[in-house]
Amino acid sequence: VDLQRKVEERNRLLAEYKKELCQKDRHLQQHQTKLDEMLRQLSEASYQQVDLERELEHKEALLAHCMKREAEE
Repeated sequence: VDLQRKVEERNRLLAEYKKELCQKDRHLQQHQTKLDEMLRQLSEASYQQVDLERELEHKEALLAHCMKREAEE
């Protein structure tokens, strides 16, 4: 009887641990999804920054060229 009670208690604890593990796994998956989305947004922002820096450099070069031409005239 005592052994049966111990086995039932062990099974109950095991079921609780499995339930907790499943919940933690779901939370981990949710956080991983959020992290993946944030990394995607960061990557996209980085590409936009590079494009804007390139555009700024081009406009600065055009401005310098125009100012040089104006000074020559």
